[in-house]
Amino acid sequence: MEREKYIKKVRKNIYIDKDVWDLLEYKLPCSRSSFFEKKAREYLNLNNELEELKRELKEHQSIIKDMESEIERLEKLRESNNKNEKLIEQAMIPINRAFNKMGYVQKSTVIGVANINGLDIDILEKECLKQGIKISKF
Repeated sequence: MEREKYIKKVRKNIYIDKDVWDLLEYKLPCSRSSFFEKKAREYLNLNNELEELKRELKEHQSIIKDMESEIERLEKLRESNNKNEKLIEQAMIPINRAFNKMGYVQKSTVIGVANINGLDIDILEKECLKQGIKISKF
């Protein structure tokens, strides 16, 4: 694999002043070939394009991560809503029975049914009102 990297390189002749060439050998922190390639990339703006692509990739990865978090949140919310709907449906059975028998439901009955089913009392009261079930305060 490492060898394939070098196969893409080409050998070309360039003409440069001998004194400059010799000075570069002592002054450069890298090989002269690497130096010229780096300068050629800078001139062609290839490094900036690479950095821009890397920045864009990070940005997109961040967006993807946010979207995955939102999907997870919505799936949990859907599960919770489905669970609440089933609990409400189950809780409404004794409430409907009491309403059909007396024409109203006592508040204490709603509170008791809500507690037994692990529901918030307000949610159950709203469901009763939605279904037209009168709640007595006594």
